[in-house]
Amino acid sequence: MDGSRGSGAGSRGGDRAIARFLDVVTRAAVLRARLRGEEPAVHRVLAEPGRAPDPSLLHRLVEKAAELPPEPSVLDAGCGVGTLMVALAARSGGSWTGLTFSPLQAERARAAAQSRGLVGAVAVHLRAPDEPPGLGFDAVLAVEALLHCRHPGRALAALARVLRPGGRLVLVENAVEECEGSRQWIARRLRAPSLASEAVWRDRLASAGRRVTRGDDLTGLVPERATGAIDRLIDRFAAARRLLPLGDVRRALDQRLGALALERLLREGRARYVLIASTRKQ
Repeated sequence: MDGSRGSGAGSRGGDRAIARFLDVVTRAAVLRARLRGEEPAVHRVLAEPGRAPDPSLLHRLVEKAAELPPEPSVLDAGCGVGTLMVALAARSGGSWTGLTFSPLQAERARAAAQSRGLVGAVAVHLRAPDEPPGLGFDAVLAVEALLHCRHPGRALAALARVLRPGGRLVLVENAVEECEGSRQWIARRLRAPSLASEAVWRDRLASAGRRVTRGDDLTGLVPERATGAIDRLIDRFAAARRLLPLGDVRRALDQRLGALALERLLREGRARYVLIASTRKQ
């Protein structure tokens, strides 16, 4: 499904392009959070029905699905700015390893660990998910991370290999269930070549030797916004993209457009936000 590895130079060039995109997206997210007086987040912030958005809700759901032992060894394959990893490390102890393409994300994740007194417990590497360091992890977490991989099957196989027997791989992704044209448009905007349906993600896990133990639809926990409001924002950002020159501003606008289009599909029932946990096949 994923094809051959290709040239090392081509792979490194693709990783650099993703890193640049994620640096821009992270810088914009940090600025928006600062203006709102919030902590920056590069993953979805969920909310219980009738309650305000709660950044820790996704953390708790992932932690429960991972079934972590005391003092666990955990790999966060796509740690972003470290919010999830640092929160769980502070609560669970153990040793934590984060991977990211983005130098800016790595810098902020290390700073977050330092601010919580977790320097010795948390390590962050600039590395793609298909090249994970170490062995014997109790759990691997991949939250909105593998969609940026050009070869997700290879990445999943590599992540599965570094788990101890019985270790869990917890995947959280935006799954586009239909509308191939929309999926391709969103994938280009988000630099997410592996954006796919839940069925495809399950097939990828099976090919990596994984058995799905739970699959949760988290779509109902994504804070709702009226489709009319989403469409108005899409029109506004699309107009700005046409007027502004190429470069980082356009990258930031691409991310906003892709995220809004994906949000619209979630509202229409043509995409879902899913959590899938798996163990090794017997």
